[in-house]
Amino acid sequence: MAITTVLLDLLLKAILPMPVQGSHQAQVIDQLTSWHLTLIAFLFSLVVVIMLYSLFVFRKKDGDESEGAHFEGNTVLEIAWTVIPLIVVFVFGFFGVRALSDVTRRRTKSRSTSPASSGPGSLSIPTAASHRTSWCCPSTERREWT
Repeated sequence: MAITTVLLDLLLKAILPMPVQGSHQAQVIDQLTSWHLTLIAFLFSLVVVIMLYSLFVFRKKDGDESEGAHFEGNTVLEIAWTVIPLIVVFVFGFFGVRALSDVTRRRTKSRSTSPASSGPGSLSIPTAASHRTSWCCPSTERREWT
């Protein structure tokens, strides 16, 4: 199952490459997306490998017309397949909140630098106002709306 997970993960990341990073926040978002693709590859491999194993191992034998044994649920299994996805959701929720916090913190830092006081190579966020049929931007010298 590990082999199928790794192969599928490589295939997904080859088919869905990350775009060129256009901002400081892209690195955090790309890492979170990469973790999601790895989890998707693992879950897909888990389901497919168990399904294929079951198809070949538990197929009906020739001449066997009996019904399978009847049994009630397995409490440990039911608890496990409820708790494990819950833990995975909480872990990804934690990393998602942390990524969002990092993205908004970086965004706030880049907005706090004004174009007049920033040095060469620093980020400058343009300001624009939209109207029903047009856009207008402030003049950089006079700080008036044109």
